[in-house]
Amino acid sequence: YSALIPLEAVVSTQSTGSVSNKKDSGTNHDIWVSLEGKSGTSEKLQLKNNAGRFFNKATSDLFFFECEDLGAITHLRVGLSPREGVDAEKDGIKQCHLHQVTVNRSPGGETEQVFVCNHWLSLPGTPGRKSYRKLGVTSSQPVNPDHPARIRSAPAASLPAPSLATYRVEVKTADKFAAGTDANVSVTLYGKTGDSGKQALVGSGKNLFERNELSSFDLELADLGKLVKIRIEHDNSGLGASWCLDHVIVTNVTAGDKYTFPCNQWIDKKKGNKELFRVLWPEGRKVEGSELPGSEEQPTQEE
Repeated sequence: YSALIPLEAVVSTQSTGSVSNKKDSGTNHDIWVSLEGKSGTSEKLQLKNNAGRFFNKATSDLFFFECEDLGAITHLRVGLSPREGVDAEKDGIKQCHLHQVTVNRSPGGETEQVFVCNHWLSLPGTPGRKSYRKLGVTSSQPVNPDHPARIRSAPAASLPAPSLATYRVEVKTADKFAAGTDANVSVTLYGKTGDSGKQALVGSGKNLFERNELSSFDLELADLGKLVKIRIEHDNSGLGASWCLDHVIVTNVTAGDKYTFPCNQWIDKKKGNKELFRVLWPEGRKVEGSELPGSEEQPTQEE
């Protein structure tokens, strides 16, 4: 038996932090790592993508885990594995472009080891793609306590209580034939101070997201500051999953700020851009590059 030591890893998909900022670089699935040191190799350590909130495009995520003491770490294996509850056959994004992984002792570690990848990872069995990579230590560097991934994951007791706000999300389905959907719809709000995580838009008493109808939902969230974009998606369930979204209006009822996010596009596997999500920007917003971790390079409303 070997005593376990606490470690932390920052998994990045962006070149400055890190999943990469390449198109479709994020994933809905899990990532695993295995560490190799002077005295042995660890088992696969699963980094769970809880509710699909981690491993988005151009983000960095912090994970804590325990591992037997392997001595000086020399290599890291990293791979992609199906997330429980996600149908790998139906999910369109079966890959991830990983920039790098950093590993250090936690708490109190002063130096972290950097394992640069800059390659695609795919689910096992994907033709022509590797499901894992073996990486050597690229460099060592001081641990940055102000890294965005560490700030987001800081214990609640060490942070001031967040101010709360009520966000009213009004979703207008387009006035087109078969525009309504029976699928389950979710939205993620992105603001200057963070994001809401995926929020299910659920209600009772009537059918939601019907043709030319406005469906309204109130969400109690931490105040996100000025909104810069939203991501709206559905799970492709039900007999009539195809959906044509006209626009979304988000109002911070607490602060009185109101944002309109035009869409007028299909969210469907067979129509439009053949994706089950759209990333939308506020009406009239100028393209100013990345405004926060996870933002797209620029607004697009491609068909």
